[in-house]
Amino acid sequence: MGKYVENHQDPGERRSAWLWVLASLTALWLLVGGCDSEQKDTAHKSKESAPTVTNATDETHPTPTAKIAFVSDRDGNNEIYLMNPDGTHQKRLTNNPANDQQPALSSDNQKMVFMSDRDGNPEVYVMDLDGTHRKRLTDDPQSDESPVFLPDDEKIAFVKAPIGLTPDGRNPEMVTEGAIYVMNLDGSAQTRLTAPTEGDYSLGTFKPAFSQQGKIAVQSSRLYNSEISLMNAGGSDINPLTLNKTGDVDPAFSPDGTKIAFATEPTAGNVDVYTMDPDGSNKTPLTNVPAHDGDPTYSPDGSRIAFTSERNDNNEIYLMNPDGTHQKRLTNDPADDQQPYFSPPTSMPDHTQHIGDEDRGLVSRTVLTRLTSNHWNDRSPAFSPDGSRIAFVSDHDGNPEVYMMDSDGSGQKRLTDNQGFDDNPVFSAHGSKLVFESNRENGDIYRMDSDGSNETRLTNTYAGENDPTVSPDGKRIAFFSSSLKGTLDIYLMDSDGSDQKKLTDDEFWEIDLAFSPNGQKIAFARSTAAGGIGYHIYVMDSDGTNLKRLTGDEVGYWVAEDFDPAWSPEGDRIAFESTRDGNYEIYVMDSDGTNVERLTDNPWNDTDPAFSSDGNKVVFVTDRDGNQEIYAATDANSK
Repeated sequence: MGKYVENHQDPGERRSAWLWVLASLTALWLLVGGCDSEQKDTAHKSKESAPTVTNATDETHPTPTAKIAFVSDRDGNNEIYLMNPDGTHQKRLTNNPANDQQPALSSDNQKMVFMSDRDGNPEVYVMDLDGTHRKRLTDDPQSDESPVFLPDDEKIAFVKAPIGLTPDGRNPEMVTEGAIYVMNLDGSAQTRLTAPTEGDYSLGTFKPAFSQQGKIAVQSSRLYNSEISLMNAGGSDINPLTLNKTGDVDPAFSPDGTKIAFATEPTAGNVDVYTMDPDGSNKTPLTNVPAHDGDPTYSPDGSRIAFTSERNDNNEIYLMNPDGTHQKRLTNDPADDQQPYFSPPTSMPDHTQHIGDEDRGLVSRTVLTRLTSNHWNDRSPAFSPDGSRIAFVSDHDGNPEVYMMDSDGSGQKRLTDNQGFDDNPVFSAHGSKLVFESNRENGDIYRMDSDGSNETRLTNTYAGENDPTVSPDGKRIAFFSSSLKGTLDIYLMDSDGSDQKKLTDDEFWEIDLAFSPNGQKIAFARSTAAGGIGYHIYVMDSDGTNLKRLTGDEVGYWVAEDFDPAWSPEGDRIAFESTRDGNYEIYVMDSDGTNVERLTDNPWNDTDPAFSSDGNKVVFVTDRDGNQEIYAATDANSK
């Protein structure tokens, strides 16, 4: 039930095993001439390519969860794009011949302000988060730029600056009359907040960044370079935080107001991201590469910083922890992607282990325990029948292998060791065996003792078999496999690999299989359309009859998707992952699809749920710490 996530791959782009399926299937089609190039391309793109970039439509209705807006010229000129914090679901919001830049989101994720020269000179515009209802807010001969919502979303701040070079040929942003203004959301009541001061220190203020504690960090100009300064919310009492011979730019407050991230040039030709305290002390480098890093922006909970870097010869968006560790590339395009802007915080971050508000039911009672902690990806957890052990997959030693640990995360031990990818381990009925998938030869189902010994290959076909689930009596194994027509169907076989039978045969893709505790049902995720598009949770009898949909009724590319069903020990509840609230979170529901409750709530991706044998815990995979780790969620009210 796991997904191997690399770089900015969407957890919804189902596991790496599908590469084996599609590669084998494509080779066979080429031999028999039974597949055209368009079908192969569609299958490949739906599962393994970088996030698809689409144009916004009026039907898109994003939900209030963290997003990153950014600028890209991948379509010929600078346009505004939006993506999830892990780099998935990249979507173009603007589309015109002019340059659209400097996006900034409102804290409720409903609106976005940006700068555009579509009407002849740089002006401030606003639009809905899906790219619709664009409106021009400023209209004057100067350059109106760097717009940003104030923390309460009631007003918009922006910079008004002259257009064109000064008589001595220098950039006007560095020497003259840059001033911060505020205005109402409709562009009315524009009021100047800052004024140039006399002398060498500040001749202009740019790029305002507001803290929730009533301070404004700005990029202030001194004759030949820029510095970071701090002032009160009303524009008074401006004080320099940096004073050096190189430029300091792009200030951004952490959500709790204790740090300011900024870009500086410590050595000629090399720009890095730093942080400092609001009084200018404790300047600390976060990046240190021979390239230009800049545009830092904090995630709403303060656990990540997105930034721009040209370390790979063009500008791309990266993500890192607030101490500079776990730097990860989010975009990968030959063009320039830059100017990221995270959704601002709606309130001060909550640092307790309880997540959610007290009136939010199960999510408010959930207490999290981290079971794995390393720099690698750990995923696909599965409890032993007695609840004492957890099998999982880790790339700790270079490639995905099957591991075992005690249920508290201790005693981690590698069970498989080969050059292929081993994935999705599940226990046999009595816990003495593990069944898993591997591409070490073709993409097949294997079985071994729970200590890693006595490996046996159970399947051996051209198609590739994946995602095994063992019946409670240990006599049968269900799995999915590809067909000549390019679908993924469910099969059933005896525990020794014999007597293989096909249970589903349609144009849809069926994945993420799970036997019910009594062995009478199989839950799984099923696509809503041909080609593996849009998934919901279904259940059927273990002989393939009585198909029933449990979640969702939408069809198509942009539906909320549900994956990875996992039964509770009593069979009365099913945990699953879903994008219905914007990113992947864990949910639980009754086994008939009713009474859906959200279990996790954070800006990152929570996937791969599995119940403990007593039903009191749900283990899952999350990338909230920069890489995939395994957590356990417990209801605080459980006995």
